[in-house]
Amino acid sequence: MDETSRFRGSLHDPTNAVISVGDVVLRGLDARTMKVFQRLMESSFYSDAVERGSVVGTRFVDPIEGWASVVEHERLAVITWPYEWSFSMLKDAALLELDLAIEALRAGFMMKDGTPFNVQFRGSRPVFIDIGSFGVQRRSTPWLGYRQFVETFLGPLLIQSRTDLPARSLLRASNRGLTVHQTKRLLSFWAKFRPSVFMNVVLHSWLSRRHEDDESDVAGDIASAGMSHKVVEAQLRKLRSFIAGIDCSLSRSTWSGYSERNHYQGADLLRKADFVRQVATMRPRGLVVDLGANDGYFSRIVAENADAVIAVDGDEVVVDRLYRRLRDERNSIITPACVDLSDPMGGSGWMGGQRDSIMDRWRCDLVLALAVIHHVVISDSVPISDFVRMLRSLAPEAIVEFPTEDDPKVKRLIRNKAGEPIHPYSREEFERSIDGVFRIVRSEVLPTGSRVLYHLDSDL
Repeated sequence: MDETSRFRGSLHDPTNAVISVGDVVLRGLDARTMKVFQRLMESSFYSDAVERGSVVGTRFVDPIEGWASVVEHERLAVITWPYEWSFSMLKDAALLELDLAIEALRAGFMMKDGTPFNVQFRGSRPVFIDIGSFGVQRRSTPWLGYRQFVETFLGPLLIQSRTDLPARSLLRASNRGLTVHQTKRLLSFWAKFRPSVFMNVVLHSWLSRRHEDDESDVAGDIASAGMSHKVVEAQLRKLRSFIAGIDCSLSRSTWSGYSERNHYQGADLLRKADFVRQVATMRPRGLVVDLGANDGYFSRIVAENADAVIAVDGDEVVVDRLYRRLRDERNSIITPACVDLSDPMGGSGWMGGQRDSIMDRWRCDLVLALAVIHHVVISDSVPISDFVRMLRSLAPEAIVEFPTEDDPKVKRLIRNKAGEPIHPYSREEFERSIDGVFRIVRSEVLPTGSRVLYHLDSDL
């Protein structure tokens, strides 16, 4: 079970060993697991990984009745799921897991699984959070996380690189990713004969088919054949080289040229930036969510006075480009996320409660919705009142840019919906929808006259 699974219940329930209490994340340990944790946390492998930010910090705290020991994990400000990541984010998470698996092996430990749900992002840096995934390495044992890694990392990455089918869509369809048989069927004939693809997909699929109906212990057979640590490490290194070489040409999309901001005229962009900066500097914020962030221009402005910012956009090309730029800067504040606001995934996992939706997960201090509302209301047929309630569900305070019905972009969207019913869209309708949900702290019409900025607060 991955660490990000958020269980409801008590530490006294053995099936609910990881709980979140306010800002504290606790894990109950039985006597056997406690010994493994002690050994792990005393190792230089673990301390070095924590120091460089590759593994989440963990410490022992006062025990709770019913458990041999209890540890407290560092709580991250932002939680995103792999089906909200761009290609490069998933690839970097895969490389982190393989690097840690190699380091752990050298230190006498074994990573027991290989799922992207064991990774989160601290800003633009991936961090491994499932400390319980590390166990003591047994003699002549293969990497136990190999199959899961192939299904949830390698398969989705490989398919996106070859077909442009987004890896995040595959992980959204199933948290288990793709079976090797599915990956094999989706690949072209010639792609299957690349040595690494043949070994990790085609041969893997054949062996799985061969043994799926018998009672043989494949892992046991490998162990009895004498698989040494050096052999396992060599396999991990080959797999890492394969993942590092997988690429996807995410070059241009509908919104990838939006950062040029050609649609802004005169002083509109400067006034908009000043408005956002003035609100952002009123007081420090903990978490800010920027909806429709695109190139992160305004995310960077609010990041100057926030602990963490989630830069959300529905266009993966835009998100991937922003992520790579932030990664190169080693930005630890802004975390990109790829989410379609009209269709965010709800709760998933066991009983739909292991992984929360963004509405439950991204409760923040301030939400930005700059030039987003007209796309959601007109293109996606969402009533303005519903959009306002969505903003309030995320934060008690908001900055909204409302393009009026005279705005050229709005006119074009309405033309594109010719013959289809459209929910009422006007500044008056927007302000009616605000009433009782937010109060207008301040509003400002941009110089060109077709866009209005609002600072909203729910302190009625």
